Amino acid sequence: MHYTNCHLGPLAHLQLGRAYALQAGVPILVGAKAPTNGKLHRVSQHSVDEGNRSKAIAAYEDFFNLWKDADPNIPILQQAKNEFKLLKSY
Repeated sequence: MHYTNCHLGPLAHLQLGRAYALQAGVPILVGAKAPTNGKLHRVSQHSVDEGNRSKAIAAYEDFFNLWKDADPNIPILQQAKNEFKLLKSY
């Protein structure tokens, strides 16, 4: 799909990725900061649904591809990159 004139299209890919990540059991931090002690509650590797995790990764990659020329200082892009790192670590 091409979203040349609409900012909502790429954001839909990001939200889809977030939904798949949560469905997979990966606790991404949407709209929140990491705890001050630096520790995140991690679900066990055995409880992560790899099918939904793969779909989440693909949706995030679609978002990043659509926003490849975006200003890297946009807060939602920075947040998405942090979420993606967490998602990939599972």
